[in-house]
Amino acid sequence: MPEKNDNQTRRDDLIKFQQLQQQLQALTIQKQNFQLQESEVNNAIRELDILSGDQTVYESIGSILIKREPIALKESLNSKKEVVKLRIESLSKQLDRITANLQELQKKLVAGEGK
Repeated sequence: MPEKNDNQTRRDDLIKFQQLQQQLQALTIQKQNFQLQESEVNNAIRELDILSGDQTVYESIGSILIKREPIALKESLNSKKEVVKLRIESLSKQLDRITANLQELQKKLVAGEGK
């Protein structure tokens, strides 16, 4: 009877391991998307820094372009950059935690194979 319980525990651990791998993959993709957004925002800020004060700039909102003051747009982009940066940091912490859980579970599963 205990062997069946061990088998069930092992099966549960394998399922949990697969779920953690899927979470890790999904969070990695999210982090990459936010890193891409951060890069795009940084590029836009650099372009705004190059402009002279009297040039017209537009911001894309949905499928339309709206005329904006360069200073206001730069402030908006800096704000967006901070939000994206915080999200990347949060995702990094989640990834670290899931990676640690995966390593711990992997050790448990490998140790269980010897039985």
